[in-house]
Amino acid sequence: MLRKSFLGATAVALIGGAGLTVAPSDANATAFAYAAIEVENFLISANPSGAFGGFSTFRFVEKGMTVNLNNNTGNTAASAAITTAGAVLDETPLCVGDCSGFVDNLYSTATGGFQPTNPVPGPASNGSFAIADMNMLNTVVASGPGGAFGAQSGAQGTGGQFSTAGTTTDQEMQWNFTLSQDATLTFTWDHVVTLLAGVENQGETASAGVGYTIRITTSIGDEVFEADAGDLLSFDSVNLNSNAPDGTSRDNSSNATGNTVTTGTLDQGVEYSLVVLFDSSATITSLNVPEPGTLGLLGAGLLGLGLTGYRRRKQVKAAAA
Repeated sequence: MLRKSFLGATAVALIGGAGLTVAPSDANATAFAYAAIEVENFLISANPSGAFGGFSTFRFVEKGMTVNLNNNTGNTAASAAITTAGAVLDETPLCVGDCSGFVDNLYSTATGGFQPTNPVPGPASNGSFAIADMNMLNTVVASGPGGAFGAQSGAQGTGGQFSTAGTTTDQEMQWNFTLSQDATLTFTWDHVVTLLAGVENQGETASAGVGYTIRITTSIGDEVFEADAGDLLSFDSVNLNSNAPDGTSRDNSSNATGNTVTTGTLDQGVEYSLVVLFDSSATITSLNVPEPGTLGLLGAGLLGLGLTGYRRRKQVKAAAA
């Protein structure tokens, strides 16, 4: 009788959610996403070379960043436009959660020479976090080593958390110019793009992406040239949806030197605007998964409930006989 009462009480407690002296613990399934783009040695040249005489005006704007970890949020407002030649914009990383593995411009190679990979903290090397960062370390693109700019976003969560991070819209650099004669323009650059996503359990999601656009418009807004991330990068995103099997990870990172893209012929005497846009984003959702011990206890309780019912049915049948 003592055993029957214990098994029955255990099953009722598990199903009804009350009466257990030790509450079951939950495993922390982890989802991770990270995106970063760093462009180095960005230079403009003209053919014929004498057609381009430099830039007349400049405009550089940091458009703001946002982070969100389970509704613990942070954001930075867009900066005022800087109109000084060679201006530098370098935001402090914006973070909520455990960002101990990240430092300012972690993804940037500008201070240490162009590198083939980014020193990115691996999945689960930190706790839960949402982080965003950006820089425009060199906006001189007509001479010298060339422009250097980039952005990173990272998100990681466990045990049912969600996390998202990124720039609120494209970071923007703009230069105005005219040509002394009809010419084509060629842009050259090196880049490192890191795109990582991983899920521990099916049902979790992880996605990350970067943006990179080179655009030329006239002073009245007519677009005469555009190349976006789909044209300029091998991959611009990585995505794991809720159907991804347990333990899935994906790496769409790439790096390349000596990239080039050339415009069609631009007319002399027209005022043009060269605009470069870039951004990054990362989003995850994680699951709260019962530990095997909890599932085992639930199974034992349900088995006990079944045995109790079976014995009662046997007792009823015996009494009727």
